Amino acid sequence: MTTASVPSLATRGARASLRSQFRDTARLAILDAAEATFSEHGLHGGRMEGIARRAGVAVGTLYNHFADRDALIRALIEERRREMIERVDAALRAAPADFERRLDAFVRAVFEHFERHRRFLAIVVHGEPDGSPPTLPRGLAPPTPTLTELARRAEKLMVQGIRERRLATERPQLLADLLVGMIRAALAREMLGPTGRRASGELPKRVQRFFLQGARRA
Repeated sequence: MTTASVPSLATRGARASLRSQFRDTARLAILDAAEATFSEHGLHGGRMEGIARRAGVAVGTLYNHFADRDALIRALIEERRREMIERVDAALRAAPADFERRLDAFVRAVFEHFERHRRFLAIVVHGEPDGSPPTLPRGLAPPTPTLTELARRAEKLMVQGIRERRLATERPQLLADLLVGMIRAALAREMLGPTGRRASGELPKRVQRFFLQGARRA
């Protein structure tokens, strides 16, 4: 290899990296545009051409990234799931070390994610704007993998709570399932329903208080 060839290789590498960045940027723009469109018109109400126009890309570019509507819906759900888990992990890393403040960070991170994407997630969970059931790509059941990932993290949190004597000695997995189930129920009832309310600071507090203290009157 000659010295003169080295800059050529470096230039090709830089160009490949730049193309990859452009591709990633276009993909994220398409996903954001798809979420906005589906939130307004339902999963099968928005046209692919409209999504491309909203994302600022050609229709051909959209299809270069996603073979069809089902592939786009699947990718969008997976991306939002990944973002939520990253948000939860970041919140847990940044929280103080004690159990209750890490519990607060965990619950708030989940509610904040759902608040940010509430219109789209309401359609995924509850159905189309006209009241019909959600029409997801075949084989895709979004709550299950998401809840599994949350429960894994919650279980580690429960182990910490038991170790710090803040929770009753119980199976951490059961406690984790109960916490995640409470969060899911609160989201479905208060946020993701047809007349969902804002996820104010009070709702995460109520979930935590109920989890730690139960339903008994003080």
